[in-house]
Amino acid sequence: GAEVMVNEGVMDGVSHCMGLHVSPYLDVGTFGLLPGFMYAGVEDFKITLTGKGGHAANPELCTDPIVCGGHVIVALQSIVARHVSPFTPAVVTIGAARGGNKHNIIPDEMILEGTIRSDNLANRDKLRGLVTDISAATAKAHGCSCTVEIIKGYVPLINDEEATEIVAQALRAACGEDAVITLPTPTMGAEDFAYYLQKAPGTFINLGVKNPGDERNAIHTAQFFPDEAALNYGILAEVASALAFMEK
Repeated sequence: GAEVMVNEGVMDGVSHCMGLHVSPYLDVGTFGLLPGFMYAGVEDFKITLTGKGGHAANPELCTDPIVCGGHVIVALQSIVARHVSPFTPAVVTIGAARGGNKHNIIPDEMILEGTIRSDNLANRDKLRGLVTDISAATAKAHGCSCTVEIIKGYVPLINDEEATEIVAQALRAACGEDAVITLPTPTMGAEDFAYYLQKAPGTFINLGVKNPGDERNAIHTAQFFPDEAALNYGILAEVASALAFMEK
């Protein structure tokens, strides 16, 4: 909902912003911060491969989209491996492949769905173009037609370095030096708080919700079990950040 809210004026007149997301990998009472690139930009895609179906006993009379789809999947794996610097964060993942419903029938169509993720808009556009071009060229080589639909996602989340340091100092003052942890790496997950950060300097932090000694599964799983004591620290982080920004 962030982009809609920004377009409706929620950031008009805002000088700074701060947000948080729970983390089951950090203990309650700790905060994970990271200046600069933190969350990836993401878009999803849907590739539709159309051939000519028929009986599996007569493949010579068909144009098989299943075989074509297999080659498209393999070809797309070359994007990150051979078109992107190993020092540049990038992901191309196929998450779904659907085609056919009977063992002895070659279908007319196969659908592939996946996601692309990158650290900036230029790399996002590069990945998008490569997915489209490689899919079309591979389909043509196998006699199939191809359409690629790009589904809009989120822009990369880039934390302002000065704002991140202001929040870090406020949290250290409130909770102690050891409470603030610099995260070792960004994540290729996505977060729409990024749209607020396009309008005002700010930072997005991870709020520790892990009870020491209690190993629970990750967020977005049925086993996720945050320690509710983290609620107090989340409120503290927001108030301390707001006061520090206003003092600035």
